[in-house]
Amino acid sequence: MLKKMLKIKNSVVQNGLGNLAIFKSPNVTVNQVQALDQLRSYTSSGEINQAADLIRQMKDFVDSQHPAAPYYKYEFGLTSEGEQYVSHVPAFPGAEKLRPLKGNVRLVIPEEYKHFKNMRELINYSYGMQQPLEMDVKSLKTWVGEDILEEFTEEDNKKLRIKMIPNKFPPPSPMKIYLKDNSWSLDYIEIGVKQINGSKILMDNSQNVSCPFSISFEIDVERLSANFNILIRDESLNSVKQVLKFKELVEAGKPKKKPKLALKLLKDDTDVLVADNWKFNEKDNENTEEFIVYLRKLSQIEENLNINFCLPERPLENWEVLNTELIYLSMKGEFQRQPFTTKFEFYIDSDKDIERLFSVASVNSACFNVNLELSRNENLEMFGADLMIKRQHVYLEGIQLENLSKLRKKNELREKDESLRVIILPSRAGSYISTKLEVVSN
Repeated sequence: MLKKMLKIKNSVVQNGLGNLAIFKSPNVTVNQVQALDQLRSYTSSGEINQAADLIRQMKDFVDSQHPAAPYYKYEFGLTSEGEQYVSHVPAFPGAEKLRPLKGNVRLVIPEEYKHFKNMRELINYSYGMQQPLEMDVKSLKTWVGEDILEEFTEEDNKKLRIKMIPNKFPPPSPMKIYLKDNSWSLDYIEIGVKQINGSKILMDNSQNVSCPFSISFEIDVERLSANFNILIRDESLNSVKQVLKFKELVEAGKPKKKPKLALKLLKDDTDVLVADNWKFNEKDNENTEEFIVYLRKLSQIEENLNINFCLPERPLENWEVLNTELIYLSMKGEFQRQPFTTKFEFYIDSDKDIERLFSVASVNSACFNVNLELSRNENLEMFGADLMIKRQHVYLEGIQLENLSKLRKKNELREKDESLRVIILPSRAGSYISTKLEVVSN
């Protein structure tokens, strides 16, 4: 129903002269004041049920004064702009069929609306854009049967303006976006109509604020085409899970392996849109696939350690990439093997372990292999998450001890509870270090 407000002398007046006459009646004015005094008395003394009953009686009385009672009654309310309105609504189901409300109106069409072909096209535009229409009235008359509700002409020396407020779009519907023959999907989003402009319908999830993605569809029902846009909302830009899902869609949208994009209405489990040829709103990136592999590793670490990383808004540093790979492989029970080109330092306090190390080094001090199990208990901060390295398992190939003879002397002079500092160096170009960590979250 299009609801209207009539403005007289810059003040909002209840809808129609018939309704206005009620409030000008002396008897009603006296009763209204008495009723308000009684209502104030009830509420101040905490008699809420009596106050509610009085309000109902007042409403029943006002409805009984409707010119088309008992078939119609008044409906009071406020617009979204805070302006008061009064509407004529059926008093019971089917009343509008028994006694239909009729009327005619002559309007002054503003210049900005004159390009529309007819009133129906203008009203459709108002609904599609969710934009109220305001126009000056030349004449207005509404009636039910023989009962006149409003009657107005310019000759009344009053300015009358009508405001037509379009019905709101239906509420958003729970839907699912997915790729056919592909594992990618957003299993629950709320999509609603945002705008209708001619043959183009814009739908989005702007009311679904909990969704990490901003999604919109522009459907042209005449051309049978659709444009699809998806963006990560600012609050989800640092989420590994959401960035990964976004990048997986980017990768799936590449021309060589593009699946069909579908929008499913969950209530009926039916596809309302299936797009064979859809465009993605991000420029092609050669590193997308490599980045997806990296994000999947981060996601697996998050799941295993029950943590959430916060991705930085900058390029990743090399140590972050290497640490991610090391922790990921360690969780799989695998070693990270790399060329050993610098030095490796550790402390050892067990006499048996020290003697075992010296024994291995004595066989071939210039080039030997060693396997180390080290207790660490070191904190590691990575992408905003606090981790702890409990133990480190290291296997070094083609190495030598720094100054073995000096190290032996230090061992002879150390106290019983003192640890021995050991430095391992590469002995040839083919030296390698393989590392596995035991990592927990703090």
